[in-house]
Amino acid sequence: MNDRVLISGASGLLGSTLGIKLSASGYDVLGIRHSHPRNLPFPEVILDLTDNHVLSGVFRDFKPTTVVHCAALSKVLECQKNPETAHTLNVAVTRKFTELADDIKSYLIFISTDQVFDGKSGRFSETDIPAPTHVYGQTKLEAENIVAGSSSDNLILRSNNIVGNGAGWGAGFTEGLLQKFLAKESVSLFTDQFRSPICVDIMTNVISGCIRKRIGGILHGGGPERLSRYDTGTKLLSAYGLSPELLQSSSFKSHPQAEFLHEDGSFDTTKLKSLFPEYANETIYEGFRRDAAARTI
Repeated sequence: MNDRVLISGASGLLGSTLGIKLSASGYDVLGIRHSHPRNLPFPEVILDLTDNHVLSGVFRDFKPTTVVHCAALSKVLECQKNPETAHTLNVAVTRKFTELADDIKSYLIFISTDQVFDGKSGRFSETDIPAPTHVYGQTKLEAENIVAGSSSDNLILRSNNIVGNGAGWGAGFTEGLLQKFLAKESVSLFTDQFRSPICVDIMTNVISGCIRKRIGGILHGGGPERLSRYDTGTKLLSAYGLSPELLQSSSFKSHPQAEFLHEDGSFDTTKLKSLFPEYANETIYEGFRRDAAARTI
């Protein structure tokens, strides 16, 4: 019997791409979405994740063997502005998902973030101690602790900057950037803010692998490179054969709310490479080139 996989945040970039991939691979998938105007190309249910009664009914009826909890209020500045909402969506909802998954012995993958660290030294490994500096990071760490305290079989998968072309539902950082580049718009990106970007199709391959292998504990999902936002933009332009003159440089310290922005959230991906060497060594330029080849401009 194939896994029955329940995906929250299924209309987002990661959730939609994952749902399509798993459906095509023969999994029985059910996506949860809330307000996205388009139907998903796999079975879905529309609900408010804070409605515990309805959410409990979904678990009772679908009986997922795997739950991938992607949904979150994930914008740093929005969380800072609305801390109560951030706590409800990032902590209380995760607690309910964890309880419901535990009740039926489902394998839970909780999608967390590099933002649980302080964003100073970078190259964070799974054994480094989190030290969040803002509301978003604090709520995600609190949610991590709930998941970690429930079952050793569950997985906390910390994502980094997810890039590349998705399935046409949620859009990531580089999809919006590419649209501006294709329209010949000049864009300014930070040269001094670093991440470990990972292409969305590689991230979905990692999650699929974790489901197959039932990986537990903590895993850092990022690419093999430490790149600035500017570096990422440069590689995107090159992959699509667009002019480098479209890209301008700036410093994140010039942002009016720079105090809440991390300088270096890059990952040490040694563990990821050991588990999935077939995926985890791909550079984002290689991923962008694959996207470009599949795109009709």
